[in-house]
Amino acid sequence: MKGSSMATTIKAFGEWCILSGSKKDNDAVYGARIWEGQTVKSGDLVVLVNWKGHESMTVLGEKGETVKGNPQRGKVGYSKWSVVTNK
Repeated sequence: MKGSSMATTIKAFGEWCILSGSKKDNDAVYGARIWEGQTVKSGDLVVLVNWKGHESMTVLGEKGETVKGNPQRGKVGYSKWSVVTNK
């Protein structure tokens, strides 16, 4: 079929986070913090929000640290993921 297009499905929502390094030392490695309760895997397309509230889409790489939520303290759990970058 000529001119066909592939549908893109957003799998989850989260925010940008620092995986290692720091902004201060200018060696920060950024990744994704995906909120608890969303099922994702490596290669999924997600929407992330930055500190200014701007959204961007990216693809998840490898899963890292998982932090459990604490509803009594108003804390939401999350998992940290690397992101796939274009090279």
